[in-house]
Amino acid sequence: MSQIWPFVLGALGIFTIITGVKIILTGKLSAREEEKLAEYSEKGAKTLKLLNAALNIVSGLVIIGYGVVRYLENQKIIPETIISKIVLLGVLIVMLAVYFIVRNNCKKM
Repeated sequence: MSQIWPFVLGALGIFTIITGVKIILTGKLSAREEEKLAEYSEKGAKTLKLLNAALNIVSGLVIIGYGVVRYLENQKIIPETIISKIVLLGVLIVMLAVYFIVRNNCKKM
């Protein structure tokens, strides 16, 4: 079962990246997110759409990176250490912090 997870994570990461690219190309978010954008000014809404697209793309890359780390650990190519997981968790925390800071600034635009 643990041999399948890297491939599942890879597929999830690719789907997340495709979603981010779709947001950039079409400029459309989900219906629920579009309703939330009504509160924002035009400039804030554009910035938030771009932020959502960037967050999807970077999240997809982080998920794929985690899948690669898991695969290499399963194959015994790299040792199974907690450091690689802590680094990926740190990247995730920084991404979310930047997202919420920019999102709050979009309301003020």
